[in-house]
Amino acid sequence: MRPVRISAPASPLVTLEDLRQQVRAGTAEEDALLEAYERAAVDWMDGYSGRLGRCILAQTWAMTVPFGSGPALFTLPFPDCRDLTVERPDGAGGWEEFDAEIQQDGESASVSGLPSDATGYRLKFVAGWSDPSEVPNNLKQAVRFIVTHWSENRSAVISNGTPSAMPFAVEAMISPLIHVFPV
Repeated sequence: MRPVRISAPASPLVTLEDLRQQVRAGTAEEDALLEAYERAAVDWMDGYSGRLGRCILAQTWAMTVPFGSGPALFTLPFPDCRDLTVERPDGAGGWEEFDAEIQQDGESASVSGLPSDATGYRLKFVAGWSDPSEVPNNLKQAVRFIVTHWSENRSAVISNGTPSAMPFAVEAMISPLIHVFPV
């Protein structure tokens, strides 16, 4: 039942111009590296296995609910899902789409209207903010801090004999938006 991302966000979260300004880069010679750092920083936070446990920018995910485990209400892995498509076996070896609804309660999203007699489902949905302008500024600033950290420290940082993987400010900025999976 692990979700699989089938389409990535269409645009970067933080623009190249913003990254250049953040790291004080005056030329384009490190643009490709800054863009790679931005993608890696977003990937570190984003999605099912990311630090946030939620999607940052709009992306499409799919998952299968195994045969014989179809509850009437199924909790989705992200708190902000939309554009749901649900399919079930049609009895002839194919799949048929049927109506179901997403219920949002702020902390989680659930699919309701699933028949309890079905033998499994395929779900496809979109999660994440639609546009970078909608993403909270603390997440964008966390990406800027990570890119700066990686740009200035191209290997592990050791301070007073203790390795430091990520600046403390990053964790402080993203902690209010970390999604804890419901049990």
